[in-house]
Amino acid sequence: MDGFYLQDSRSLTGDHLQFWGVGGRGYYTDLARLEIYTRDQALAQHRSRETDIPWPRAYIDARAHCGVDHQHVDVDEAARAATGETRFYAAHLGEFNGNDLIFVSTAGDRTADLRRAAVYGADDVPALSARGLRLLPAGYIDERSRLLVSQKDVSIATALRDTGIKLSKRRRPARDRFNCASCGRFVTAAGWYGSCPNCGNCSA
Repeated sequence: MDGFYLQDSRSLTGDHLQFWGVGGRGYYTDLARLEIYTRDQALAQHRSRETDIPWPRAYIDARAHCGVDHQHVDVDEAARAATGETRFYAAHLGEFNGNDLIFVSTAGDRTADLRRAAVYGADDVPALSARGLRLLPAGYIDERSRLLVSQKDVSIATALRDTGIKLSKRRRPARDRFNCASCGRFVTAAGWYGSCPNCGNCSA
């Protein structure tokens, strides 16, 4: 098995999985910035914290797509890079998947996967700009792309099928328990703050 990534399953970025970064310093969607764990390391981490989910690296890498974080795109830099450029991507203004730009695809619909984005020539820029699209120089955008994986493209049951790893069952948070100050019986929060159903006295 070619190593494991550890997902922090408590939240997503858009619909993208986020994983532990190199050295355990923060969480990232960018697969190039991730720590790679052995099976035993990944399993031990999951057992100590059940929200850390081990994914086989090969499984995730095979299902990754290419995205561009809009925070890494500077409008002025892109404008300067457009000089002499012959290839452009068309992005939908104000539309994102998480932090990722949404492009016009080769099929004419929307995609966050740069590998499915349509490529236009310099002659297409005026007409596409008139439609409210932002034309971005391909070379500049390619340099800022990274591989990441969408939740809809993966299945943890399928990924772990031949690994021998069984995930821990999520523990439900313990319910608050209260004792009546008069009779000592366990009561609900309503009984604590109101009248005890056992003795009728007010506990709080």
